[in-house]
Amino acid sequence: TLRILADNRLSATATLDLDAMNAGRPPSDGFDPMRLLTGSLPAKVSGRLVTENGTGRFELESAELGGIPLPRALVSQLVARYDVNIDDPFDLPSSIREIKVEPGQVTVLQ
Repeated sequence: TLRILADNRLSATATLDLDAMNAGRPPSDGFDPMRLLTGSLPAKVSGRLVTENGTGRFELESAELGGIPLPRALVSQLVARYDVNIDDPFDLPSSIREIKVEPGQVTVLQ
């Protein structure tokens, strides 16, 4: 579920299947706290979408798993599995130059 908040802020919730995520991860040499978690848990992420000149980035404000706040480093580790760095900008598709997000409205500028 994606919620559109004020000032280009977004909030997303999903249910994560931790067993499937852990099954697809290579073994770790050190302590891996994610391997302690099993089953399905609700996850929530909030942040701000910043776009300009055909690129965007998501500024993470908060994340939680099963109602427990997650440190930024752990969120980075979770999404890195998908070859994503949460701090890297990304290209906007279809010649989109900018996206403005407001409650009840999303404006796409090409």
